[in-house]
Amino acid sequence: MSRGLRFAALAAVLYLAGVAVWIRSDRRSVREVFSPGSTFNTGAEGLSLALAYLRERSGSAAPLHRRLDPAELPARGVVLRVQPVAGPFLPQKKEEEEEEKDSKDSKDKKDEKGKEEEEKEERPEPVRLLTADEETWVRGGGRLVISFQGNYGPARTQDLQGKQPVRKVFPLWPGVTNLVLPAARSLVMPALPGGHAVFLAGEAPLVVRQVLGEGEVVFLSAPEILHNGHLGQAHHLALLEAVAGVPERRPVFFDERSHGLADDGGILKTLAGWGLGPLLLLGLIATGASFWRSGKRLGPPEREERSDLDTRSDAVELLDSLADLYGRALQRGDAAFLYYESFVHTLAVESGLRGKALEERAKALLDGYVPLKGEELSQERFDQALRTINQAFRRLQDAKRK
Repeated sequence: MSRGLRFAALAAVLYLAGVAVWIRSDRRSVREVFSPGSTFNTGAEGLSLALAYLRERSGSAAPLHRRLDPAELPARGVVLRVQPVAGPFLPQKKEEEEEEKDSKDSKDKKDEKGKEEEEKEERPEPVRLLTADEETWVRGGGRLVISFQGNYGPARTQDLQGKQPVRKVFPLWPGVTNLVLPAARSLVMPALPGGHAVFLAGEAPLVVRQVLGEGEVVFLSAPEILHNGHLGQAHHLALLEAVAGVPERRPVFFDERSHGLADDGGILKTLAGWGLGPLLLLGLIATGASFWRSGKRLGPPEREERSDLDTRSDAVELLDSLADLYGRALQRGDAAFLYYESFVHTLAVESGLRGKALEERAKALLDGYVPLKGEELSQERFDQALRTINQAFRRLQDAKRK
């Protein structure tokens, strides 16, 4: 991989690491990125305190990131869907289309279809606030708490004029009598089989409970009373304990899928939603290009690395060649004198001496030996001169180490 690609890859890694550290350390991210009513929102409009409190009291509170499936959730569990940004998840039209497809298996399709249309004109369409799986789970003993603001399928909320007194009209949830509304709002809902009001704001319903089989659905028009900023007021905390089934030790789940935090998309879909898709694509292209480039050779192959043994062999041959060259070009006296001058030069560099002081110091290290230029030397005297100068070099190195 070239230096440019390595630098680009390092820059991308540092960028992603910096973004992750910033998101993790910046407390504004959990207050502003997540929508109101989410347990991941630690601001005044979040439910982080409610999740922490129920974990401490019930020991089994957790966020829910998937569809409400009766086979995966406990039968006696509680699901809190507070301030959903979307819902119901399966519209009524889709369920009607599935029912119409199933009804086409009979022999007299036209006659039965005509009868069904006549019956539909005579009877009102059923009210659907829950999906088929949700209704099955609730009828089996589950409790679904839906606290919304605005529209939720055929149901909606309506702002009330002025300050309306809140009063309890149904004997349920002992210890929960006083609720303070941050915003005066009531429920506007179609008739629910088995439904009744629990709290009224003035004369309008504030909390409605619908019994389905062995379970129940609770509708609340003021999700703000469960927010971090209002949870400690009046009997809001007692209401949270009551709807979450803390006395019965029921498992509690906060529906984060209703806030767009589903886990069925995977990490790639999440990163793409954050706008990092082009960056990931660029990283994949750069990685592929680097592997392709590393596998292609430009020009002739480089010389193979030699072993230490080969290197030493070349050095010995070089010295032998130089010795033979000097032996032919120089007399023994000239070679000894050049070696002596090399020693004197080294001594001058190491000691900083000059002139007479340098000569005296060199003579002392050489034991008084000073060769003459052009002097005729026998082999024995030449070897002795080399030994003397070598010994002087060793003395110089010993003095330097001290």
